[in-house]
Amino acid sequence: MNDNLTESINMDLPHLENLFGFKLSCLASSVARIATEQYFNQLDLGLTDARIVAIIGQEEPVSIKDISIKGRIDKGWISRSVTKLLNKGLLKKLQDKDDSRRVQLMLTDEGLRMHQHISQLARKRNDDILSVLTPGERALVFEIMCKLQDHSDSILEK
Repeated sequence: MNDNLTESINMDLPHLENLFGFKLSCLASSVARIATEQYFNQLDLGLTDARIVAIIGQEEPVSIKDISIKGRIDKGWISRSVTKLLNKGLLKKLQDKDDSRRVQLMLTDEGLRMHQHISQLARKRNDDILSVLTPGERALVFEIMCKLQDHSDSILEK
């Protein structure tokens, strides 16, 4: 291939590191790795397990569908995690009073204690990661993230 043509094509393509989606994916991956290490090392839970306990702790009782929507987690991943969490004694199943085909999930007493640990770790991790930002920068980051999330969701709905 002609060197001038190759150089011209490469000049038209943005560097991967300069793409918003790539930068966001890298940041999300780093934050997820930090959380995964904490939850596994300190609580013997995977990241999805911890997220599910956190969601149930805030919203209980909830269905798998509710968890999927709130946490943007695949229902298959949720089902596998729920089985593990039930076996660990962190969750209990209840029949939905409105629809006997549906199951509602709640935390057991041990699950409530685990939820407290997860919340404390998440809060500390959040503060540690955001510590490099001023309060104004933090507010701006969250405002921008909400705006981009809403816009991305609207694109997906089209």
